[in-house]
Amino acid sequence: MNVRGKAALISRWVGMITGKNTLAIDQKRGGLYKKDKIAGYYNDLTGKVNKETILDDGGIAMNIIEGNKRVYFPISIFQYALGLWDLYLKEESEAIRSSFLNHCRWIVENQRSDGSWDCFGPIGYSNYTVSSMGQGEAVSVLARAYILTKENIWIDAAGKAMSFMLRTIGDGGTLLIEGENYYFEEYPDQRGEKRSVLNGWIFSLFGLYDYLLLTDDSMVRQLFWNSVITMEKDLKDYDLGYWSCYDKSGRIASPAYHRLHIELLYVMADLTGREGFLTYAERWSDYQRKKANKGRAVIKKIIQKLSESQEGVLIK
Repeated sequence: MNVRGKAALISRWVGMITGKNTLAIDQKRGGLYKKDKIAGYYNDLTGKVNKETILDDGGIAMNIIEGNKRVYFPISIFQYALGLWDLYLKEESEAIRSSFLNHCRWIVENQRSDGSWDCFGPIGYSNYTVSSMGQGEAVSVLARAYILTKENIWIDAAGKAMSFMLRTIGDGGTLLIEGENYYFEEYPDQRGEKRSVLNGWIFSLFGLYDYLLLTDDSMVRQLFWNSVITMEKDLKDYDLGYWSCYDKSGRIASPAYHRLHIELLYVMADLTGREGFLTYAERWSDYQRKKANKGRAVIKKIIQKLSESQEGVLIK
């Protein structure tokens, strides 16, 4: 990485760690979601739709990676579309509706024949391509396109996406089964490494939840609850006693991700009625209130960042 790239990366780290980078916007609980029907999204992604977002000539969201190269990063596109959706519900703007459906068309057009998207190849990853989080967020977008238009193209694509998502990692999908434990992996690794990124796992489950609201598929329901129970049991593995972990490899969460964990766990508690999610949401909220905890977490995060591979880094 050249000097300019490193400078941009350091600036991004500082913004991510302090929560001032637009890639790490403060994502509170969604104010428009419903437990019993498809409505607003489960966390607030409207901040993704801002004047700094790069759009191509067709109005599709893009990102910048090292070398000032512009790329289509599917996960950013899924999240941008979900932000547009909630803005449409609030404002009922025809321009926002049109932009939302424009992104939905991009999503369908770029879905591969097996139902997946190449989520990480465009930003330079060599070991990862598919993502349970990407699949889940895409399903959530497509479910909302379907209830908006009632066109089968969206629910058909959502079904293909869900079918791929439910494949085990050994079969090229995103589901990891270990005995009675069911994990949806944001970064599925054919070599067997289990990272189980917490926020990515939760976003994956939101996709299953939305699909159930549309179809009431019995297999999806069983896998959803199997994974919910696994997550609730495993939340202790993400608890450092003063802060939360980003994943099971021991990487600490940035302040922005720690806040996101709290908001997502409150939503999980609401959707599932499982007490463990509420317990950890409140515990991690208590951690956040202590400045010493945040300072300790930031120092550890910087040390970890300096030692990590810079594969797949978004500059903007």
